[in-house]
Amino acid sequence: VSYLNKKELEMINPISGNEVFRRTAGVHVVDEEGSGMRVNIGIRGLDPDRSRSLLILEDGIPVALAPYGEPEMYYTPPVERMMGIEILKGSGQILYGPQTIGGVVNYLTSAPPIESMGKIRIQSGQGGYLNALLQYGNTHGKVGYNLTVLKKHAEKVGYAGFDITDINGKFVVNVNDHSAFTFKAGFYHETSNSTSIGLTQSMFDK
Repeated sequence: VSYLNKKELEMINPISGNEVFRRTAGVHVVDEEGSGMRVNIGIRGLDPDRSRSLLILEDGIPVALAPYGEPEMYYTPPVERMMGIEILKGSGQILYGPQTIGGVVNYLTSAPPIESMGKIRIQSGQGGYLNALLQYGNTHGKVGYNLTVLKKHAEKVGYAGFDITDINGKFVVNVNDHSAFTFKAGFYHETSNSTSIGLTQSMFDK
C-alpha cells in the first residue's frame, strides 16, 4: 500500500491528480488533456486506458457508475479537495470488490475539523485557466461538517477547454467513542471538449 498524506499533497500542490500518482512506484499514468479531468492509470503493466482495470473509490465508495459491468472512468474526483490518497497494489485489494485486478485507488476527503476552520485558494494561468477552492468546516457537539466548493475553468489548456463546478458536503455524527455515521452529498457539473470522442477525419469525410 502506498499512502500520500495531506502534507505531501500540499507540497506537490498539483493541478491534476496525474502529478500525484507519478510519485508512486509501479503506477503508470497517461495524460489525456493535461488537466486531469479523466485519469488513466495502469498498475503493474496493465492497460491504463480509462483506468478500467482498477477500482477507484472515494472514501471507500466506488466512483464508477457501473463498476461491475462498465468500469471505465469518465469522472475523476478532483484532487484539490482531498486530504490523502491510498493506492493498493498487492493481494489486499481483493477485499474491495469488482475490477481490482490492477489495484485500488481510494481518494480520501477531508474530515470535519474540531473547531471552525476555512480555506480559500485561487490559482490562475494562461489559456483562461482558473482554479478556485472554498472550504469550510466545524463541529457542534457530536455533529461535524465540511463543505467544499470548487470551480475550474479554462478556455484552452492543451487541446481542451472546460468549465467545472464541484460542490461537496460531508457530515459526521459521532454516535459514541467507537462509532460514527457519515453522510455525503455532492453536485458535479462539467462542460468540456475531449480528444477521445467524436468523429475521426475519415468518418467525417464519409
